[in-house]
Amino acid sequence: FDGWCLDAELQRGIANLKNVPEGSEEITLYAKWSLVFTSLDPKTINNLNALGRSQKEIKLPSKYIDDEGNTKTITQVGGGGSSIFSATTNYTPSQVEKVIIDEGITYVAARSFKDANILREVVLPSTITSLGDNAFSGCYNLTNINLENTFSSLKNIGKSVFEGCAISFKKIEFPESIKSIGASAFSGCWINEIEIYSNTNVDGLVFGYNFALEKVTVKQAQTQGSVWVDPDAFML
Repeated sequence: FDGWCLDAELQRGIANLKNVPEGSEEITLYAKWSLVFTSLDPKTINNLNALGRSQKEIKLPSKYIDDEGNTKTITQVGGGGSSIFSATTNYTPSQVEKVIIDEGITYVAARSFKDANILREVVLPSTITSLGDNAFSGCYNLTNINLENTFSSLKNIGKSVFEGCAISFKKIEFPESIKSIGASAFSGCWINEIEIYSNTNVDGLVFGYNFALEKVTVKQAQTQGSVWVDPDAFML
């Protein structure tokens, strides 16, 4: 935490709350935080830095202010095929148990949180359109994720996205807008009931080894194209 500012652009800092200007009954203060990530691409969060990995809870923002005072917009978490918890310098083991991904971010790239064993909770924004292959695979302590919050925009779920996670759902009602669910996406998870539309491509073992599964309903889609449901999609 870098202190308080008098403006939303975080340019007019004050040393402490005793320095708040007088003469106004109500003053809005804005918190300024150090960045917890590194960004090789202005629109992408590539890695958490040492500060980010040392926190119990972090928020990955959709906007930040660079060293020149310019506001940058972020649309993607991860990239390059490695976890955001990896680092080439100053490596410290991650202590992050909860990640909040800000509204406005649309894509969680492949392997972004793969094998983040301490991670327990992820808050996804409603703006997510795609989850990349293995995005959360191997997060065996991940028990809480608000997947249905993404259903107004989500179109593609990659391979093995939640494979090996501890998440459980009483019921998932996949919307018609989801066009594909990759192989093993929910393999090993605990889902009691699934509703899915007939226009969604479902690859092998998508819900495989889900020993809690009791009911699957396939609903007729309004728009029907060429789809594929793998024979082993629900194999136990």
